[in-house]
Amino acid sequence: MSKIYKHQQRMISSQLIIVAIGFSIFVLLLVGLHVNKEREVAYRIQTLELLDVAADDFGSGLLGLSMTPDSNPLRQAYYVDRIQSALYSFTTVSERLNNIDLRDKFRALLRDFQSELNDEDDSLHLNDEAYSFQAQVHLLERQLMRNLIKDRENQQLWFFVSLLGTILVMSFIILAMLRSEYRRNRVELQLRQSEGRFLELAERINEIFWLEDLQLKKLIYLSPAFERVYGRPVADVVKNTNSWFDSVHPDDKDTVSALREQSLYKPVVMEYRIVRPDGSVRWISDRVFPIHLERDDPNGKASRLAAVASDITEHKELTQQLFVSQKMEALGQLTGGISHDFNNLLTVIMNNAELLAWQLADDDRLKRTAQLIIKASERGARLNQQLLAFARKQDLHPEIIEMRGLLEETVELLERTLPARILVNVDIDYDTAYLYVDAAQFQSALMNLCFNSRDAMSEGGELTISSTILTNSHCVEYLSISVSDTGHGIDETEINKVVEPFYTTKCSDKGTGLGLSMVYGFVTQSGGSLDIKSELGAGTRVHLTFPLSANTHQLLQATEPDEQLLSVDLRGKRILVVEDEELLLETTAKTLLRYGYDVATASTGAEALQLLQTDNQFDLVFSDVVMPGGVSGFDLKRHCDQFYPHLKVVLTSGYNDFNNPEAIDVLQKPYTQEQLSQVVHQQLAS
Repeated sequence: MSKIYKHQQRMISSQLIIVAIGFSIFVLLLVGLHVNKEREVAYRIQTLELLDVAADDFGSGLLGLSMTPDSNPLRQAYYVDRIQSALYSFTTVSERLNNIDLRDKFRALLRDFQSELNDEDDSLHLNDEAYSFQAQVHLLERQLMRNLIKDRENQQLWFFVSLLGTILVMSFIILAMLRSEYRRNRVELQLRQSEGRFLELAERINEIFWLEDLQLKKLIYLSPAFERVYGRPVADVVKNTNSWFDSVHPDDKDTVSALREQSLYKPVVMEYRIVRPDGSVRWISDRVFPIHLERDDPNGKASRLAAVASDITEHKELTQQLFVSQKMEALGQLTGGISHDFNNLLTVIMNNAELLAWQLADDDRLKRTAQLIIKASERGARLNQQLLAFARKQDLHPEIIEMRGLLEETVELLERTLPARILVNVDIDYDTAYLYVDAAQFQSALMNLCFNSRDAMSEGGELTISSTILTNSHCVEYLSISVSDTGHGIDETEINKVVEPFYTTKCSDKGTGLGLSMVYGFVTQSGGSLDIKSELGAGTRVHLTFPLSANTHQLLQATEPDEQLLSVDLRGKRILVVEDEELLLETTAKTLLRYGYDVATASTGAEALQLLQTDNQFDLVFSDVVMPGGVSGFDLKRHCDQFYPHLKVVLTSGYNDFNNPEAIDVLQKPYTQEQLSQVVHQQLAS
């Protein structure tokens, strides 16, 4: 900026010098013309003086000659000489006259008088011609005097007008220059203020601004944010413009080089990674714009490059988390939908296998086959439960649990299960803490994490289970449970995948890929959070967080079991079974008929309502929740509660993802014949 300012100052000084020299030359020219005119005036004044002296001599000679008697020839000769001298002076005056008309007129008058003078004899006598000539000379003298005075006045007027005009013109030029200088200073001030605001903005925000001259291979400007983002001093890049490229991640250098070449012709946006001197990796978004100067070809290579770069590492991480969350949600919806249909099929298989086992009680071989089918269906039910746990749609049975006792019980079980090469450390820094969770699922999730740690420490190591109570900024207490190991760890690229179903880092014969996904689903469905930190060769740490129960007393009262219902013979009670799945409808009806109930069936909720209008003497309605036709199991229950209050309603579903504002108990599919019989019996006997 100082160089530009000094250059502008030199230009202004040069302009002022040129104007001063021009003004001086013009003034000197005017003065020279004026002096020349003054000389001409002085010459004309001398001419007039000469004419005046000649006229006096001529008049005195004529007067003396006329008064001198003829007897005095010497006196007459003296006066004649004076007249001759005057005539000679008149001749000189005629030569000096600038006015051609006056000069010719005077010369003609002089010739006429001399011719008259030469015609006289020895005696000279005054005549009319002499006095006429004298009168003409006086007239000429007065005319020359008037012309001289008039020219003198015109000359002075011209000089002063010219001088005044010159001063006015020069004043106008100087004022114009001052006005231009004022405007330039104002623009320069605005430019400085704008640059100051830009520099203040560039120094405070986290975006990196840089401007590079490609022809000079010089960095014009680089904002201080470069040091904060790249971790390198600006001076290094100022010395070597391309030194910033050394920070680019090796895997991204080819892409960055190609895009930078394109940026010489058109704007580009590039995202790449950099490696800071401390080894950390950051993501950079760089928007590069070519700048074409006036001498450049608009379609050719630019002379300068301008760019705005920003650190988008956090944005990338949030985007990745959002992507993982959306993917997990999509997988959850997929697995939940599949599990719903799978539960229906498992219920059919399980109940029909139980019917076969009951009917084939006398045939041990066939009964054994039926029992194998039952065991396989139970195993499928457990697998399906894991899928539902991942999808956060499993049927949980939360209760108030004292966590210190549950953790110590789990650790005792682990010490008997884990190999001796693994040292188990426990750190629980509270006496009592209560959680409202499903105890069995919590213990299963914790065991899953510990077994994963065991598999990661094939050569032995330390397994640490720690738990503490945390308080956030809103004074809400959380229970923190961490499981950490000294195993081989997990690669950074796999951290976000380990909770996906069927994804495993173990060998194909050592894992199903459902352990962590089940833990993730359970923790999320229970209102908690899961965080995994791992480093190759340094082990893994899984951190679980659950909100502590503030209303423990009320929840303990709510979870106390009811008194045992008396055994009542309920055979012959009428039951309406409502199920849209044909196979399951038939199987459920057969099971209830086996226990001695009178069974009627309907395939939709609307069909059940029509049946109740004609026959409302049923004792219980056993209905699926989600059914086609616009009438769900909840709608059917509300209708029965309103119009048939004596009628009990039991709902069942293989999918727990539905709106249940009244918190109605739902029998989860798949269920066994015994579970179905118990639920129906309790409802009819209550």
